Amino acid sequence: MASRYVLSFIFLLLFGRISANSGMESLDTARYFINNKQLNKAENILKTYHKNYPNEVNGIRLYAQVAYWQNELELAYSLFETYMANPKNPYQSELVLDYSRMLFEQYQLIKAMALLTEYIKKDTTNAEAFDMMGTISYWQGKPISAKQYFDKVIKLYPTNDWANKYEGEIIDESAPYIQFHSGYTSDTQPLKVLDLGVEAGVYHSALWNPKIAFAMQDFTIAGVSKNAYLLSIGNTFSIQSTKTTITPTIGLYKTIAGDTTKFTRSLAVNQKLNKYFSVTVNAARLPYTYTISGVQGAVVEDKYQGSLSYDNPKGFSGKVGYIYDQFMDDNNVQTAYLWALSPEIKASIFSFKLGYAFNYANALHSRYASTESVGEVISNYGKTTAIDGIYSPYFTPLNQQVHSLLANVSVKLSKKLSIAVSSNTGVYGTGDAPYLYLQQVGTSLSFGSGASQTRFIPVKINGNINYNISKQLSLQFYYTYTKTFYYTSNAASVNLKYRFNHGK
Repeated sequence: MASRYVLSFIFLLLFGRISANSGMESLDTARYFINNKQLNKAENILKTYHKNYPNEVNGIRLYAQVAYWQNELELAYSLFETYMANPKNPYQSELVLDYSRMLFEQYQLIKAMALLTEYIKKDTTNAEAFDMMGTISYWQGKPISAKQYFDKVIKLYPTNDWANKYEGEIIDESAPYIQFHSGYTSDTQPLKVLDLGVEAGVYHSALWNPKIAFAMQDFTIAGVSKNAYLLSIGNTFSIQSTKTTITPTIGLYKTIAGDTTKFTRSLAVNQKLNKYFSVTVNAARLPYTYTISGVQGAVVEDKYQGSLSYDNPKGFSGKVGYIYDQFMDDNNVQTAYLWALSPEIKASIFSFKLGYAFNYANALHSRYASTESVGEVISNYGKTTAIDGIYSPYFTPLNQQVHSLLANVSVKLSKKLSIAVSSNTGVYGTGDAPYLYLQQVGTSLSFGSGASQTRFIPVKINGNINYNISKQLSLQFYYTYTKTFYYTSNAASVNLKYRFNHGK
């Protein structure tokens, strides 16, 4: 009897050793297949190994990693969660770090942060853990907390690229800034505008990103110059949990019309739907300064916009949108548009994008009016002469539709200097052109109006030069040429921006 128990004990020892060796061989074989990029074979071996050793940490880590590489995310997460949910299993730092890394890479930031917070209580010197926590805090709009985490990494490893890169970005973006603007626009209405402005702001957190702006506009109409002033304040709220950005702005606009002051306001909401898609809605009350009569009459408009955007940095981008402009005289202008741009094409220091755009605009009522009275028209030209008119007090398109080609070119001459040019050139545009005539109404004459379809080719060309003088100071030059249905304009401006980041 005694010999039987001794033999059984020896058998169990031998069997246990053989099983253990078999387990190690399985992991080694799985690693061999992983190194040779045969992930399916590795996964089959690890699946069997996990059944035999469900709580063996090395097997779980390797099996979860292979599942993750195979894009079997639920399986990978389940392997970690099952182990951690068992109170009998000891805390395994490396396993927790693996799981945190996966969650971080999949942008499951809240869950990753919770795991890392517990992890650093047991390992206070792991640079990767602090790097991930700093990055999560940065993405969540908490620059102060993010910097504290990166400071810990840099204290341990001063040359850590990850921490130094993000800390530099935090210092730049959270530094207060002041920006000066000067611009000049001249069009064929004719209307000339000189504008000077200053803007200041600071990024403190995701919920506190305020800015204040003041601008002076000098309008020259028929040789007479008058000034208007605009003061606005706003803030941007970024809600990371829902990927929502909300930007309210309020302001005062002192017009050139009898020192009239108007309130301005806007509310923009951007909702990110997934990695590439986002929706934006915007409602605003703004001064209308695109026509001479609009400026003189202190016209304001209520503008409502909505758009769906697709932006893939390595692929196509595009947008489809709708704009509704409501004016004080119960008239409105509606615009629908879409555009798409190709993936970026690079050649040396040049990059190119090509695309297509479509735009349709229509007003409820035309605001095309004669520049003279009925008596002046009769006295000067007679009933059969064409009557000159202008859009008063704002432009009203009639059934305008435009198909355009888009082209963007950028040149990166150095780390400090870059040039970009973009064009929107109409290849087929039609619209109803309004005209005026004299008609008999009872015993008197009055203006009648009609419209006839016409072809036109709108063009818009933008150019800008960006020069980063230093880490704190940047300079931008802008030029825009615009040819519309009713006027042509040239605009040039310069911006000077200074960040108070102390050169760090």
